[in-house]
Amino acid sequence: MPRGVVIYSRCNPHADNVEISNSAQEEVCREMAVGLGYEVLAAFRDTGSDKDESREGLDELTRFWLQNLGQVVAIIVLDTSRLTSDIFEFTEMQQKLSGNGIAIIVVDSNEDNAI
Repeated sequence: MPRGVVIYSRCNPHADNVEISNSAQEEVCREMAVGLGYEVLAAFRDTGSDKDESREGLDELTRFWLQNLGQVVAIIVLDTSRLTSDIFEFTEMQQKLSGNGIAIIVVDSNEDNAI
């Protein structure tokens, strides 16, 4: 398998603000991947709050990069809140990934809800 990136999207249909769909998030992330010269190896998605106990898409993403160490160089997300809105959880996630040679690429690093 060639080296590349994976995409993660999450939308919360119960949020007070307008949510961007998983499909729209994925499209924007794919455009960034191509623009950076990466191949998209896989895309994972969840629907619901980042506080939900069960986030099957995030669990699948984790299994994927663990099974493909050395091939996955980055995870692309629309904004940091797609992964988590908790600064400590994000930092822990970022450290675990970077320790395995994987970066988190954020498409919209100027969003209002950035960590």
